[in-house]
Order: sequence, then C-alpha cells, then structure tokens
Amino acid sequence: MATPHVTGAMALLMAAADSTFMTNYKSNPAQRALLIKEYILNGVDQLTELDTITVSGGRLNLFNSINLITNQPNLTTNVDSVSVKAPISTTVSDTLIIRNSGSDTLFYFLTIVDQPDWLTISQNEGALTEGEADSIILQFNTHNIDTGTYSCILDIETGIKSKPIPIKMYVYDNVEIHNLSKTTVKIFPNPTKASVEFSFSVVEPGEAIIEIFNQFGNIVYSQKNILLKV
Repeated sequence: MATPHVTGAMALLMAAADSTFMTNYKSNPAQRALLIKEYILNGVDQLTELDTITVSGGRLNLFNSINLITNQPNLTTNVDSVSVKAPISTTVSDTLIIRNSGSDTLFYFLTIVDQPDWLTISQNEGALTEGEADSIILQFNTHNIDTGTYSCILDIETGIKSKPIPIKMYVYDNVEIHNLSKTTVKIFPNPTKASVEFSFSVVEPGEAIIEIFNQFGNIVYSQKNILLKV
C-alpha cells in the first residue's frame, strides 16, 4: 500500500516545484530525487505509534512537503501532544519546541483553548527564520485542585496552518507514582469485538487508577481506587 502513495506524493511534489528546481532536476536528476525524498521524510507528522515501525516515524503529510519544496515557512514541533504527571500542591514544567523547518520567516501565535488556571506558557507568539526554533515552557500548577486528569488544547496558528497540541495533566496524591510502562500487559482475546481481559504485574501492592484511551486520546474506560496485589 505504501508504494502507490509515495509514488503519487513524488508526482505531486514534482508538479508543485518551481522552474528553478525543475531546471536543476534535468541537470542532476539523482540529486533532486533524493531531495524530494528528504522533503517527504521531513514533512511527516510524527506519531509515537509509528516510531521504529517506519523510516520516518511518522505519517505522510503532503501539505508540509509542498511547503518545503516551494520555499515556504513550515511549522514542526518536537511532539504532537504533551502529557505530564504531578503530585498535588506543586508545579512542574515541560518543553514544547517549535521549529521553522522551511524557509522564509514563520510567524506563530499560541492560544490555550478555554484557558485553564493550571497551565501557563512562557510566550504567546514568535517569529522564526529558516532552521530556527523556540522552546516554549509549559508550566503546570497543581495547587488548589483535586486529583484526577485534566486536559486542554494548545493551538499554534501561523496564518498558513493551524496545529492543535493536546495537553494532559494527571494529578495524584501519593508520595510516588509507579510507572508501568516497562511492565508487560497481556490482552486476551486480541483482537476482540466485545469484552477483553488485561493482566500485568506490579512490584508492590497499593491503590491505582486505571485509564484506557482510544487512538484519538479520549478516555474510553476509567476506574479509581483499585487495589493492586503483588
């Protein structure tokens, strides 16, 4: 399935290229073909679920690739979503990197949709020349809020495109939180159309919150105060 998509993508980029690019292509087709390949790889939407599965670790995005080949500014970020875990009554931070992977100057504006009290950002706008990047500090404040999961959308607007960054904050009240990311989770039956059973092991007993998300980042199941046994 990938071959016809990439072939069509290369044809579209060739059609979008200017006369200078095509003149150089005629004199050095191999070099220009490799450059088109780079435009396709550098224009993808990075997806964690495709990391190590595809060469680029992302999904084909011809809008980004066309911007690269037509010498337009192009917005890219180091992540497509931000998720943090923090205990109550504290502050934590994370970094979102905004980069102009195209040319010219990229002007961007940041807006937090339905601005919550628990999130602030270090700056609301910026201008990036070719290859430049800004580090946006996201400050999370868990004072005077209950435990649970909080979410919002950070929207990046450039005038050319808009990119929403889902933000999620999980607030807990334990002295520590155990990361089960290295624990093997067994799913049976897989695939399933109705009920499904999950099994995993923990290093020590305690209470836990179990949340299951779909491919869009929405919670489809949540249960609190679950007693886990070793």
